[in-house]
This record gives sequence, structure tokens and C-alpha cells, in this order.
Amino acid sequence: TANGCPSNTATAIISVTPTPTVSIPQTGVCVGGTTVVTATPSESGGTFLWSPGSATTSAITVTPANTTTYTVIYTVNGCASQPTQTTVTVTEKPTVTLEDIVVCQGLSNTFNAVPSQAGGVYFWSPDATGYTGPNLSVSPTVATTYTVTYVLNNCPADPVSATATLQAIPSVTVPDVNVCQNNLSTITATPSTPGGTYLWTPSGSTGQVLEFTTDVPTSYTVVYTLNGCESAPATSNVTVSPSPTVTFSIDVTEGCTPLTIRLTNTSQEVSNCTWDLGNGALFNQCGTLSYTYQNPGCFDVGLTAYGSNGCATTTMIPDLVCAHPNPVASFTTSNDVITTQNPSVYVNNTSFNADSYVWYLGDGNSLPGVEEPEFITYNGTLQAQYVISLVATNQFGCKDSTFRIIKLSDELVVFVPNTFVPDGNGVNDIFYPVISAGVDISTYFFQIYNRWGTVVFQTTDPTQGWDGTYEGNKVQDGTFTYIIRFRSTVDGLNKEVTGHVNLLR
Repeated sequence: TANGCPSNTATAIISVTPTPTVSIPQTGVCVGGTTVVTATPSESGGTFLWSPGSATTSAITVTPANTTTYTVIYTVNGCASQPTQTTVTVTEKPTVTLEDIVVCQGLSNTFNAVPSQAGGVYFWSPDATGYTGPNLSVSPTVATTYTVTYVLNNCPADPVSATATLQAIPSVTVPDVNVCQNNLSTITATPSTPGGTYLWTPSGSTGQVLEFTTDVPTSYTVVYTLNGCESAPATSNVTVSPSPTVTFSIDVTEGCTPLTIRLTNTSQEVSNCTWDLGNGALFNQCGTLSYTYQNPGCFDVGLTAYGSNGCATTTMIPDLVCAHPNPVASFTTSNDVITTQNPSVYVNNTSFNADSYVWYLGDGNSLPGVEEPEFITYNGTLQAQYVISLVATNQFGCKDSTFRIIKLSDELVVFVPNTFVPDGNGVNDIFYPVISAGVDISTYFFQIYNRWGTVVFQTTDPTQGWDGTYEGNKVQDGTFTYIIRFRSTVDGLNKEVTGHVNLLR
């Protein structure tokens, strides 16, 4: 409008163009490989700009060294799309393993492909009707080789092949059996082809021969497996014949060795009997048996006997007989000879397997319940000999005994040195006889003479000796004569011992 005059109406058209979009599929490539990355726009007629790089085509060929992200912007009618990205994953070439399998005729089995890296897809040949997983179930009618190609991130592994071999389904047979009641029995399975494994029910045994005992009719079923193929179950029906009742009695079940027992067969209508005494001894007889156990121990005792139908029964009683060990009585003495001066003996108990003791001293006295009597001293008028006895008893009441004879010395024991040195050093300074036995001390008399017959020393005390002086003065070196007089306690006679002693300074 100008000066009140309006113009004609003018019209402008504004065209609004949609912002384009672009899509790029993710892809992958093996290390060192080349792939094409293609961008698909929402409408055609525009231009592309890629990065990295500056390509302007819808598809680019790339050889990335590492996993790389690519971005494209698409422009049409002056409008640019948002930057769109895709990642090209670079993958080490994978590997895949495939093992041969056996397929039982008329059944199926499964190939299991194992890749070096998970996450890819599997392509099977012969065609597996679109299946791309790792576990292919097959049911061939003839031996067939299958190939799998594993592809991870657009990177294929080398194809591998394995063969599905057909295996005939085996068969197995077992006989019906009649067994003796509660006797160990067997059933043997016979397969069509050997080399397989067995599974018995209800026992769970896996051997070709089933061992079992039963007292009632029953049945056992076996399935035989060969090269992964199972047979149809085979069943053995078991019937049972009665076994005899086997009993016996025994007169004594424990005691000290050697232990003699008496076994009596109390079974009815049995024959072909065997006694088992638990120590390796076996006796084939049905009557009464006497036997002596020489060695200690507890022993199982059993009797096996047969009935008229040929069935046997074994009755075994664990640890029925216990033969107890005997103790061993033993002791030592410090001496086997006593004297009137020393009428004592030291006793050391060396017994074993014993826990109670009784000592008999040979003079009418005893020491019950004493383990170590130690010193035994005889008093009064001594006997010519004494018998020391030991009775040792163990916890089972088994006994053993032993003895030693102690004699009274019938020898006169007087020792006189032939030299002494009275030099005051404390060693061999005094000369006197050593009396061990046989001397009545109350009658003791000891004299020493020099070469001229002069008495230089005398005493009635056996503990006193000559110090090599006379009247307070030291005598000269030389040889001196001694006389010892006393009454013997052995025979009651007066004795005289003479000799010479050398005095040295």
C-alpha cells in the first residue's frame, strides 16, 4: 500500500525438502582382506562424503589394518543427513574342528563343530536346510561326509570335513538261570559282536558277567552298547532252589595259646563239609573237629556244607575264636652268688606282655603284686642255694614262669696286693688285704715283719692298713713279710695266709 493505493496480491511458494537419511550395514573382514562398504540413502539423486578419506560414491572399497569406524554424510536438494557410521571389524582368520561320528542304523547322531572363536555362523554341506548352528543332527542311510564352513565377522575359516559312519545296532542275549538260595551266582551276557560295554539293572553292574545273590525269584536286564549303539534290552529270569541250613557249635571260644577247640556240626542232611578255621587251615569232614591254635589272634570260623540238591551254604562267624598271647616271664640278677658278707641280689624284671607278677624268693617268702623287687636280701643262716621264681600273668589270665638259682659262695676270698707306694699322693699309700668273703672278722689278725723278723705293724681291724712307718719313722724300700690269721666262715676252720709285699718310695 502506498498513498492509500494497495498493490496487487503477490504469492510465493516455499518448498520444504525432508532431511535425507542413510543406512550402512555392519560388516567385517579378515586380517589383510578387502571389503565394500555401501551406503543406501532414503532418496536418490544426492551426493556422498566419506571419512576417513573423501570418497563421494555410495560404495567404498576398504582394506583396514584394524577394526575401523567409517562415517558418511549424504546431501540431496541442499539438505544433508546426520553423519551415519558403520564399523568394519577386522578378525583373525578363525578355525573350526569337526570329528567323525558313528550313526546307529535307523537313528540319528550329531556333529559338533568347535570354533577357535565363538560368535559366528556355520554353513553345512550337504545343505542343512538353512541351519547355521554348530550342532548338526544327521540320519544318513549310507556313510556320508559332511563339510562345515565357519564364518566370523565376514571372515570364513577353511572348510573342514568329517564322516558319519553307519553302525549296525548290536544284540545281546542272556539265559534264564536257576540258582541256590543266597549263594553267589552269575549270569553271562553274550553279544552279537564283542568289544562293547554292559549295563545291568537293577544292579548297576557293568561287566559281561553279573554276580549276585538272591533268596527269591527275580530278573535282571542287560543293555549292550557297541560304538555308541545300544542293543535292545535282554532279560534273564532267575529261579531259586533252597540252600541247606548250616549250623555248628563250639566248646570254647577263647583261652591262652596253645588253645584247643572242639567244633561240632549240628546241621541236618548235609554232606561234603569244609571247616574253615580262619588261619588258612581247612578240613574236609562233616563230623566233630578238634583243632589247636598255636599262634595268638582272633579268627573267623566257618562251615560250608551241601544239601541234596547240590546247593551249599556257608555259615561264618567272625572272630569266633580268640587265642590269647602268653606273657614271657624273664628277669636278670646282679649276681648268682651271695656271701655271708654280701647276702643281697639286685633283681631286674625284663618280662613282657604281662601286667601282674608274683615273686618267690626261695626262702619261703614271696612278693605278690610287685613288679620290680630290686634288692633281695637273705637273712639269718644262709642256705646253700636259693631259687628265685617269677610267675607273670597278663590281662587274659595267661601265665608264664621262670627262675634263677642263687648260690652261697663256698670260696674264701682274700686278695693281698704285692706292692704299695707310701709317697703321700693318696694312691696306693696304705697296704692291707682286701677281704670279699669267707672271713670271721672277729678272729682277724694281721702282722708285717721286716727282713730281720721285727714286727713293724699289726692290727685286728680289717679296715686298718700299714702306712710304711715304724715307730713314727719311714722305713726303707724293701720286701716285707705278712701273716693274716682268721677263722673261715665257710668251713669254720682257722686259716693263715702269708706272703710278701714290696714297699717302694
